[in-house]
Order: sequence, then C-alpha cells, then structure tokens
Amino acid sequence: MTASGSEIARQGKKVSRAFADGFAKFVGNSKSGSSDRERALAIASAAIGAVIVSRSVAKAEPKLADEILAASRLIAGEMAGLRSK
Repeated sequence: MTASGSEIARQGKKVSRAFADGFAKFVGNSKSGSSDRERALAIASAAIGAVIVSRSVAKAEPKLADEILAASRLIAGEMAGLRSK
C-alpha cells in the first residue's frame, strides 16, 4: 500500500476497487460509523502516510525519516489505547 498509493489514485475504478477491498481487509471488520472503525481507519491511514513521508525524506534526512516513524508509532499507539498520553 505504501509503495503504490499515489499511483493507485491515477488508475481506473477496477484498480481502485482492488485497493479499497484490500484496505478494508487491512483495517478489519468493525461496524461502519463505530469508534473502533474510525480509530482503525485513522491509524492505518496515518501509518501508511508516515511510511510514505519517511521514505521520501530518508536519503536527504535519515534522522528525520526515523523521527517520522517513531512519532507515528507513538501517536498510533496512543490512538489504539496501547500507550498513555
């Protein structure tokens, strides 16, 4: 998902459907509109975005890339209730 996200947006509906189905499986089967589903969607989207940004800056700023991933893990953990704020 992280390697192809921007390219998926340029593709047709069939490719978008396959990505949507895969993403839905990735976040699980929580009921639509539930706080668990909203949390899962937010965490998954943030994690994917963090990997994309981290990879994008890694060659120029490796320490920044590491910071991005560490911050994402921390906040995702808090959102998931795995860490206290």
